[in-house]
Amino acid sequence: MFNGINLKQFLSEHQEWHALIEGFSDGFCIRKARYEPWDEGNDDENLLKSLRKEHHYYNIGRVPGFASFIILVTGMIVWIIGAVI
Repeated sequence: MFNGINLKQFLSEHQEWHALIEGFSDGFCIRKARYEPWDEGNDDENLLKSLRKEHHYYNIGRVPGFASFIILVTGMIVWIIGAVI
């Protein structure tokens, strides 16, 4: 089924983890992507290099970050409504 995918390579480098975590935090904070692969105006050159190389991990990380935020907000609303009723 996954003949072309080498799962041993998935998240095997620190740049991949870094990009994934940065994407998660940006997704959780619900803001426009801070780092685009073509962005030249950033001060943090190491982060920019990591994200240029592993931008797909950054984008993948944004999805669970956003989902976590939605779950948190939904839980807070249910808790507040339950406390009021």
